Amino acid sequence: MGNRRMSLDLSVTREQVEKVLDRIRPALHANGNDVELSGIEGTNVRVTLIGRFESGTGSMIALRLGLERSLREAIPGIGEVIADPAETGEMPYTE
Repeated sequence: MGNRRMSLDLSVTREQVEKVLDRIRPALHANGNDVELSGIEGTNVRVTLIGRFESGTGSMIALRLGLERSLREAIPGIGEVIADPAETGEMPYTE
C-alpha cells in the first residue's frame, strides 16, 4: 500500500467571505450595524465592525463571535477571524 497524501485546499477567497457577510448583513443592518471585509491573509480574515457599540462591549463581542461562527460554518479551514472596530466618527449603517 502506497502512502498517499490528500491535498486540501485551505485557501480563503474574498468571494467566499463576502457571500457569508451578504447573508448576515440584513440582521446587522436591522440593528444599525454593519461589517466590512478589510482583508484576507492566507486563511485569516480581517473585518471592520461598524455600529452602535463601543469597543470591548458585550454587543461587539457577541457580534464578533456570531460572525466568526458563521464564517467557520461556511468556509472549512478558515483561520483566525480578526474583527476591528470602525474608526471613531464612522457612522453606522442607515437606509
